[in-house]
Amino acid sequence: MPKKWTISPGEIFADLPRVVFLGNEMVIVEGHKGIQSYSPEIIKIIRFNEKITIEGKNLEIFLITSEELQITGQVERVHFERG
Repeated sequence: MPKKWTISPGEIFADLPRVVFLGNEMVIVEGHKGIQSYSPEIIKIIRFNEKITIEGKNLEIFLITSEELQITGQVERVHFERG
């Protein structure tokens, strides 16, 4: 009888960033590795082999911990870049 594999959703998506949007007023990024650059218009976040760029107006880092980053302001665009 063939062996059955059990894979949880957490294992499938383990390498993907978790990004939560609260309207266009807050972005929460989990699993970040730091901030590459910061201004009120653009925040670039490092995450393993990718960058997450958040663009908008009056952007502020509301909270930063080793696992989570919360950004507030008027979020207009989020861009994911690998490599």
